[in-house]
Amino acid sequence: MTIEIIKFVRRKKITSVILRGFDTALLFPFLKLQRVKTFYDFHGRLDLELIQLNRHILSVFARICEKINLHFADKIVIVSEGIQSQIPEYQHKCLLLQNGVDIQMIEAARNRTPTIELPADKYIVGFVGNWEHMMVIDDICNAVEFVDNTISLIIGKGHNGEKVISRYNDSTNNIFTGQIDQKDAMNLLYRMNVCVIPYDKNHYMANVSNFFSNRKIYEYMSAGKPIILSDIEGRPKFLIEGKNCLTYESRNPKDLAEKISLLKNNPTMAEEMSKNNKELAKNYTWTKIIENSGILDELT
Repeated sequence: MTIEIIKFVRRKKITSVILRGFDTALLFPFLKLQRVKTFYDFHGRLDLELIQLNRHILSVFARICEKINLHFADKIVIVSEGIQSQIPEYQHKCLLLQNGVDIQMIEAARNRTPTIELPADKYIVGFVGNWEHMMVIDDICNAVEFVDNTISLIIGKGHNGEKVISRYNDSTNNIFTGQIDQKDAMNLLYRMNVCVIPYDKNHYMANVSNFFSNRKIYEYMSAGKPIILSDIEGRPKFLIEGKNCLTYESRNPKDLAEKISLLKNNPTMAEEMSKNNKELAKNYTWTKIIENSGILDELT
């Protein structure tokens, strides 16, 4: 693969590349010789995540390769200030290019024909997107069992997805759609009364302030959804408690259920949060994100 990439860069006379993954370290000698400008897309310390997964040998290899990548990259692309805090020695090379949202696409999806039929008399607690190691989907599935006339709608798939789904085969309060078309997912997003981001307090970066920047956050805001997320240090700091979101204790479904009930029983609070989030989403359109990152200046 490395040889084929080198051939492609030479044949097309590429002047700038974006690299992602610790295994791209072998490309740097060639890229430097060819004076190709390199942007390394850094998503946090993979070696720490691998240690948490008990993959210690691969963790050592990943750490060595990422040190090479970070050192030789001309610029380092990061999606959050929390990720940047992991590499203080390279802050002068960092470009903050966080996740953004296509507001027009999400608004257009509202008028699509729904792909599944949902009960009209249920309060719907939703989640959209892949759930990764930092998400505890069980929090949502268990929480709705404690709230009357409430169901969960989980869109997407993720780590150990089949095992998670199998745990709730006998539950009538949880709907799993699996992976579906993005526009269909955004259409179903409008049916949700509240959206949850169940960050895991046991994730290796849960205690790094402002670490996470998941795309679903911006999609929830754009659709004007009240948000509930777990109260960890790694959550995005632009979501303000009581204004844009409520927080709950990670891995505590009863606490999450209390926050769901609070919004369900206080429509005025939910509506105010909805308005605030729609307004906040305007700050995170892709156009604004790219302009503010400075990456266009680096490419000219």
